Amino acid sequence: MEIDSVQSSPPAASTAEPAPPVEYLIWVLTAALIAVGTIGWLGFCAHQPTVVDRPWPFLAIVALFFCGETFYIELPRPGGARFTYVMSAAALAAALVLGHPNELIPAHVVALTIRLISLRRIPSVKLFFNIGNVAVADFVAIAVFRALQPEHLLSWRTAVGVVLATVVAGSCGIAMLTLAFQFSGSKVGTRQAMTNLAITAMTSSVDGVFAVEALFLGAVNPGLIPLAGLPLLILRFAYRDVKVQQLTTNKADFLYQATVALHQEKNLDDGLLGVLERTREIINSDSARVVLLVDAGAVTCASVKGMVDQESMSAATLVIEDATRNLAAALTDATLVQRGSSSVLAGPLSVFGSGDAIVAPLTRDDEAAGIVIVTRSPDALDRFLDSDVDLLDVLARQIGLALEKGFLERSLHQLLELEGQLSYQAFHDGLTGLANRTRFNKELRTLMTEPRIEPLAVLLLDVDDFKMVNDSFGHGTGDRLLEAVAQRISAAVGDAGLVSRLGGDEFAVLLFSAHLDTAIHAATAILTEVNRPVVLDTREVSVGASIGVAISGGSPEEPADVLRNADLALYRAKGTGKGRFAVYEAAMHIQVRERLELSAALTNAVERDELIVAYQPIHDLWTGDLVGVESLVRWRHPELGELLPGHFLAMTEETGQIVEIGQHVLQTSLATAARWEHLLNGRPFSISVNVSGRQLREDDFEEQVLRLVKEANLTKIRLNLEITESVFISDAERAAATLHRLSATGIGLSLDDFGTGYSSLSQLHRFPMDQLKIDRSFVSRLVDGPDDATMVNAILQLAKALRMETVAEGIETTGQLAELRRLGCRKGQGWLLGRPQSADHIEELLVGSDISSVWAMSR
Repeated sequence: MEIDSVQSSPPAASTAEPAPPVEYLIWVLTAALIAVGTIGWLGFCAHQPTVVDRPWPFLAIVALFFCGETFYIELPRPGGARFTYVMSAAALAAALVLGHPNELIPAHVVALTIRLISLRRIPSVKLFFNIGNVAVADFVAIAVFRALQPEHLLSWRTAVGVVLATVVAGSCGIAMLTLAFQFSGSKVGTRQAMTNLAITAMTSSVDGVFAVEALFLGAVNPGLIPLAGLPLLILRFAYRDVKVQQLTTNKADFLYQATVALHQEKNLDDGLLGVLERTREIINSDSARVVLLVDAGAVTCASVKGMVDQESMSAATLVIEDATRNLAAALTDATLVQRGSSSVLAGPLSVFGSGDAIVAPLTRDDEAAGIVIVTRSPDALDRFLDSDVDLLDVLARQIGLALEKGFLERSLHQLLELEGQLSYQAFHDGLTGLANRTRFNKELRTLMTEPRIEPLAVLLLDVDDFKMVNDSFGHGTGDRLLEAVAQRISAAVGDAGLVSRLGGDEFAVLLFSAHLDTAIHAATAILTEVNRPVVLDTREVSVGASIGVAISGGSPEEPADVLRNADLALYRAKGTGKGRFAVYEAAMHIQVRERLELSAALTNAVERDELIVAYQPIHDLWTGDLVGVESLVRWRHPELGELLPGHFLAMTEETGQIVEIGQHVLQTSLATAARWEHLLNGRPFSISVNVSGRQLREDDFEEQVLRLVKEANLTKIRLNLEITESVFISDAERAAATLHRLSATGIGLSLDDFGTGYSSLSQLHRFPMDQLKIDRSFVSRLVDGPDDATMVNAILQLAKALRMETVAEGIETTGQLAELRRLGCRKGQGWLLGRPQSADHIEELLVGSDISSVWAMSR
């Protein structure tokens, strides 16, 4: 026999209780049990003899086990609770003698599987755990039984072996079940575990004795077998009347105590939660809940049965709240809904569990105030009674009366506090304490629907390069930066508007009364405040922001229109250099539309052969030799003519089209360079191809590059990949790993536009760069700006120390060329030395053309 607290699993999971965080441990335990049971069955049981000369057939043993798993009897225990005895151990005891050891485990597994599946919606982990647990327990039972060497049906060895085997098997099963509860998070105390073990051992021994009694009587005369079950039948019928009387008395006593508790207790724990705990015990359910509807949502008060019973009060999820409102609106009285029911209530009730449920509505002042619900798990052995439904109906009316008369006001102070917390959390950001997106949108809509004289202004703000702070210093530092930014925006705005955090590093300001000049003044004040360095963890962090400004007024508008306009202005501010604000203009819509049209036209540009590659020469500044080229993409637009990269490449980063375009440029460049190899006569030559950060983040980028190099069959020409400094702030670890692998294959790596981005010596050292390209902004001021000459010289010295080559970009005058040569720069490119040109023109340069006249002018 087994008691219900052991036989039953924890309540079925629902949205009200989170799933165990370590469920995988239960799967590991389940797999181990199945493995041990299988090994024991194949390695031990198959070789054991039978006790009787003519063992029962397999299907008969299956039927025996199915009856044992299905038949149960309830007995009372102190306090009104009940023992539920299941006769599975008796079936095992009989099968040890009557069946073949090799067929016992499969027969029990088949019977148990049929029984569990018939209960419907049983979780797969529970199904397989029970199968594994039974397999191991049966294997242990067979091993113990055979160890006593039973001789024949009526021997003392057989009788002792049966009883001892069932006790050991039951103890093994309860030990594994206790371990599973520990893994699921339901901690079982030592005393509780020992009590369960003792009860299981006792009931299993009784099962074994009943089985031996039945076997011995059957050996004498099969007609005497029913005498073995006579004590159980007498006990069951005797208990039936006692049970009815006891339940009636307990329920009446419970209702009296519940009324007192609801009207007199001073706090929620001693009042409503205490009533729910007692309700669960009286009705013998797995959970009892009250879900109360409040202005800010719903609150769940629950008593849940497990190895360790739990009572709790918490905010309900949106799923629980919606189900509660639907049930409260549909019910007038307490209703029983059985599992698998086609009732319209089955859908909302499913969020509380998949077993039987009784639900009753709560009302206050003739309005829906919530529900009371009790549930049982799908594998519960007994069913709810009509008296249980009546009890819950009366209890619900008592709770509703207490709510209506105000008797629960004293005991609901925790609920009211929680309601205030729910209201605050619903409209405020958890990190900064500012209004959140929900409140901002609500305030904006409310103000825009009211008659107004003064216009409104919306300011959208993004923290510039916030991801760099997160990646460099960690998310904790990033959060503190956001808190500091929030305080500064609030200080700049004051009482003139509502400041909110929409999410991430995006903030919004709603100015209640603001013409254009007022909004501009506010944006300037915010930038002044935000742009000041922030000290975080003893380090000073520079911070900046970009702001988009939109004014609401004039023609009818929706809140979404104003937010969209502010977002367009923010995009303009970020695109023009960050650290500034931009005001929405109607022309921005036109620009966005043109940009979208351009993006759409670019979608199939590669297939239409509209993208071409031009090559800008790279020369040795000391000898004048052509030592390489840089590949530059051009778009021959069918209507707009030839477009330079500045017109379309930036948007391809956002749309992802840069990946396809970059691959096309690389493939074209390598195929073209392969045609030039026979013209080089052994001279060193390289072809440089720009790679975007978006390309570098592709999972198969490395494989694409190596495949294209192999297809081009380059031997003398070296490929250089030019990387911008943006890789330092966009997944630097992953980028560094990819670049190291590419460098190991012999591919060269160049850092483009060095000195204008985010690189530092420590970051530069992490990347396997072969070459630094000096940005044209330094070269353009090289002759007239001594500071820039100093910067260029510093870059050259740094490259020399790191054993890197240098290439100067944007050489346009002979003075710049002469100064670069004086400083020791070895390579350069620019319009003075050669504009981007076709592959055919590069071939002409390779076979003899030079720029000796330029060199002559530079001397």
